[in-house]
Amino acid sequence: MRNIEIRPDGATVELTLHELAILKNAINETLDALGDASISIRVGTTMGEFLTLFREVQLAIQDCRRPVVTD
Repeated sequence: MRNIEIRPDGATVELTLHELAILKNAINETLDALGDASISIRVGTTMGEFLTLFREVQLAIQDCRRPVVTD
């Protein structure tokens, strides 16, 4: 992992496919272990925001695994 850009409102970080898989698994385990109220208290976000992050990571993994088409 390496930082690409750091801004006052966030950061852009480059992750390998393996690192994305680790992140996805960690989010999934957290979802399985905690309920809606616990997500808010222990993670500091809503369940909706957490699920959105999970889906975005899943989509990034799928995109990485797509074959590259060149003409």
